[in-house]
Amino acid sequence: MNFRKLILLIVIFIGLSSCKAQKSDYANSVLWEIKKPGDANVAYILGTIHVLDTTQLNFPIETIKTLIDKCKNLCLEIIPGQVNQLKKINKYLYLKDEDLKISTRLEKKYYENLMQIADSSDYFLKRFKPYLNSMRPTILSTYIEAERELIKTQNFVSVNYRPESDLFNYANKKGYKTIPLETGQQQIDWLIRLDLSYEKSLELLKKSIDKYNDNDSGIDIFQKYSEQDLALYPPDVFSDSIMILRNTGMAEKIDSLINIKSLFVAIGAAHLPYENGVLNLLEQKGCIIRPYKIDLKNK
Repeated sequence: MNFRKLILLIVIFIGLSSCKAQKSDYANSVLWEIKKPGDANVAYILGTIHVLDTTQLNFPIETIKTLIDKCKNLCLEIIPGQVNQLKKINKYLYLKDEDLKISTRLEKKYYENLMQIADSSDYFLKRFKPYLNSMRPTILSTYIEAERELIKTQNFVSVNYRPESDLFNYANKKGYKTIPLETGQQQIDWLIRLDLSYEKSLELLKKSIDKYNDNDSGIDIFQKYSEQDLALYPPDVFSDSIMILRNTGMAEKIDSLINIKSLFVAIGAAHLPYENGVLNLLEQKGCIIRPYKIDLKNK
């Protein structure tokens, strides 16, 4: 073998090795096909945003329902609308201790900003305004950040579609099995953040208020979602310990289910990408993962 051929082979080998070493960050699609080698079962995983405006987004509802028909099993983070779950959440929404009222523990400027946000609310905080003073700071923080996502985007006018509820109702009507990936208590623990002290939860609330009023901060998650770019949040969100814990649990359950049945999975889009995301965790368990092509942009 002459020297030039040897060099060419080395270059090709290095190129192939580097291609093999490159790992997908799984951030370039909202819908994925998952299979185990040699197994007939298939899973489709849809990353959702829990509320949508389908006048601004070409959400392929019929395509998704066709895939559900193919699998005949639907997996969601949790079954929507369960009465017992709603009762449990309501139990934790409000603080009973008068000394922990928001108006007495939050600095005046932050309390005034909070009330201004509530006054301008068109979504979550509007319905809770009479009760804000008694609500847990972690809950208020979650609502403020969700409110900000809705008003700081060009791709949202009003809520007209809730994917999980519609897909659950469709599967129920067809007689398909719906499987929760998390328990109600797990979601309560992660939402309420009972592990945080009251002081730390107040700091979270203040950060959320500051972020809401900062016109230069934040990511337009609806624009990103329409482009199927799953970098929906700052990097620290994807490396958060609770996010990793949830992703690990969901990946383990999906992996165990796909061994025995085909399934369609719909979970929050932020759970899918990057090193600690559900898709990479499934790849580590031997799954073959491919993007399923859809177009979300309006024509």
